Formats: sequence, structure tokens, C-alpha cells
Amino acid sequence: MHERPPSAEVFAEELRKGLFEPSGTKRGSNPLALSLLVVGALSLLVAWLFAESPIGSPSPTRPPLTLGSRASSATPSPPGPSPQASPHFDVESLFWRGVRAREAGRFEEAVGLFRQASERDHALATCHLAMMLGSGKGVTLDFAKAAELFRRSAEAGEPEGMLRLGVVLAGGIGVAKDPGQGAEWYLRAAEMGNVDAMFQRAYALQEGLGITKDPVRAAEWYRRAAEAGNVEAMLRRGFALQEGLGVAKDLARAVEWYHRAAEQGNANAMANLGSLLVRGEGVEKDEARAAKWFERAADAGDREGMLNLALMLNVGSGVAKDPSRAAGLFRVCAKAGHEGAMINLARLLEGGRGVTKDEAQAVEWYRQAIQSKNEEVRRAAQEGLERLGK
Repeated sequence: MHERPPSAEVFAEELRKGLFEPSGTKRGSNPLALSLLVVGALSLLVAWLFAESPIGSPSPTRPPLTLGSRASSATPSPPGPSPQASPHFDVESLFWRGVRAREAGRFEEAVGLFRQASERDHALATCHLAMMLGSGKGVTLDFAKAAELFRRSAEAGEPEGMLRLGVVLAGGIGVAKDPGQGAEWYLRAAEMGNVDAMFQRAYALQEGLGITKDPVRAAEWYRRAAEAGNVEAMLRRGFALQEGLGVAKDLARAVEWYHRAAEQGNANAMANLGSLLVRGEGVEKDEARAAKWFERAADAGDREGMLNLALMLNVGSGVAKDPSRAAGLFRVCAKAGHEGAMINLARLLEGGRGVTKDEAQAVEWYRQAIQSKNEEVRRAAQEGLERLGK
């Protein structure tokens, strides 16, 4: 059983749900668009940047934001009744009518309302109009125009526009690629309190994307994002504390952050928390609790959670012994390319434990595993083949 740094692939499904999606939703992984660039998943990045979703719960005291205003929030409250008409109230009304139209699927109407508000210098409406242009819903797809509008929103002081301008610059979406400028816009948005931008800034510092690698500063931004409620930052904060990446190693605090992220549904955190519980690192050893977290991670589709749960089921550690279910989980992980799962599944097939004995299938899995770059895996596969006379 082992932990791993959260990889970009972990967040691919969440990112499909929108780079061009308003922040303030409950999704913790949206800000990982930049990490997907590392593995070249540009189509997923674009999907995240331009998708639409309801705006989250904001501060009730946010004033109307227009171009040139520095007071900003990514998630404003709908304005209440006004005793007398005012230009600010009218433009806020246009913006919120646009939001409601988009939520109802009336995309052309939403585009028109966002455009009207944008023309009256509403910076957040400008940002949302850019999202519509990038999604191609209700308007002709135009990444270049979307990038231009993100810049206009950002230069007006809207943190959400800053964040998304940073993303398009980092990815070269509708503009010349410039990760350095992207990192600077993340910083500006982060310093204004945009939590997703805090995460992006941390990731850029961690990976050296447009900026010099700095694990200490990355850890600090992850901490700030985590404390502000970003679930993926909680996960990475836990991993930094577990491994001593940019911070002093502290397993007990790593457990705390993994637990916070796990309770909010992060499957990676569930698996990592289970691994610490099963070994008693930073927390009292508790195989039964570990198995429950592996179960939850597995149910959420986490491959490490599935593998660790299968290992426990196979030997009856912290859970009732069930080789048959273990074999099923090993098979899922093996088909996904997990070499350790290939070895374990092959051994069950070889011995007929939990599955019908099938030496031919066992040989097939051993032969796949022997291609591994991991010496231990290759040795286990070789031993299996030798036992079967191959």
C-alpha cells in the first residue's frame, strides 16, 4: 500500500465539467486546469474553462462591480429590491438575468444579457460573456475573443477574470502561450482572495510552470487555499506534510488534512488516509477504519483505493476475508494498467483462489506484468511464469 502525489489524471473527469465554468461551485478540482496542460489534455482544459454552472453562495455585502472597480468577488449575490432605479442596479439586474437564462438553457438570451451588461462596464458579466464565447453556446465559438474579454475583465480588477486569463495564457488558448504571464495573473487574483487562483499559483510554483520552482512558496499557497476551503488544496497540503515537501514533515497534520478532504468526497484523500491508518503513521493503527476509507475510495472509482481494499479482502485484514471480491477489484485495476494488480490477479488465477483456476489467464497477466520497469514486479512475474513452466 502506498500513497502518490495527486496526479493530473485524477482530476480529468471533474475538469470535463468546465474550465469556462464560473467559480464558486462546490467542485474542488476545477482549478486544476493547468495541471492537465502538463499531460497535454488541452481539450479537457478548454471544457473546464468554458462550461457553465450555477454561481455559488457569495458575500451578501459585495457592491456592484464594474470595469475599473477593484472590489471584487467571483460569486456575487443577486441584488435585492431597490427603492429607486439606478444605473448600477440596472446593470446588476442584466447580469443576473443572464445567469438565470443560462441556468435555464436559454443560451442566446444569456449571451445578449451578458453582452449588454459588459457594454456597460460590468467586469464579471464580461468574464461570463467570455465563457459563453468559449463554450459556443448561444454564440459562435471564438477563443480569441474570449481571451480578449478575459483580459478586459482582469484588467478591470475582477479576480475571476484574472484567474481565467491566467489559464488561457498558460495554455495558449486564443492567445500566444505565456505561462509566465499566466502565473502573474494567478498571483494577482490570489492576492485578492480568489481561492482557485491560490491553488493555481501553488501548482505553478510546485511544477515550475512559467515561474521558478519553489516548494516552500507552493506549500504556503496550498495552505492558504486549503484553509479557504479548496478540497484539492487540502489533499496536496496533506501530501506535502506527509512527505515534507516545502514544509516540515508532520504525519499527524497530514492525517488531519487528508481527513478534511476525504470528508468532502475527495477519493485520493480517502485512499491516502486509509494508507496511513493501516500503517499507524500519524494516527493510531486501525485496519478496520482503513478498510472503510479504502471502500469509500473504491466506490468513488479511485484505483489505489480499489487495490488496497482488494489486498485487505484477500487476506482478511480489517475486513472479512473475501478472495472472490478481491479478485474482481484486482481485475479492474489490472485492466487499468496497474502492474501490482496484475501480479495479484495472476496469483489468484494460478491458485484458483476466489476465482476459477485458469493458468492460461494467469500466464497472460504475468506476461503483461513482466514488461514493467519495476524490478520487483518483473521478478514476481518471472517467478510466476517459472512456476507455470513458461
